[in-house]
Amino acid sequence: MGALYASVGDVVGALDLPELARLNADVQAGAQQLSCDRPVDVAPGALLLVGYKGQSGETATVQNVSADGVTITLTTPLTLGHPQGTLLLNVTPFPDVAEAASRLSRVRYAV
Repeated sequence: MGALYASVGDVVGALDLPELARLNADVQAGAQQLSCDRPVDVAPGALLLVGYKGQSGETATVQNVSADGVTITLTTPLTLGHPQGTLLLNVTPFPDVAEAASRLSRVRYAV
């Protein structure tokens, strides 16, 4: 009997969401602002997945976006640090799936 591990990236990957942006600079755990590599169009209250495809992932809620669209302020601080280039996905249409998946570091299934 073997083991199969699923991550938040695996679960969200099944949703086939387009990339919103990438981090333009490193962010440390505790940060509440994200600098993006391009303007984003997300509304306050949007649920983001920060980190995807092999990157540590966590969800974050948008408080507001700067007028030029490149700085996102979050409602609560990040719990993890993320390097420049980390992917951002808008998972607002799938809050239950993304939120549940982000709470799991790994899920073990017997195969």
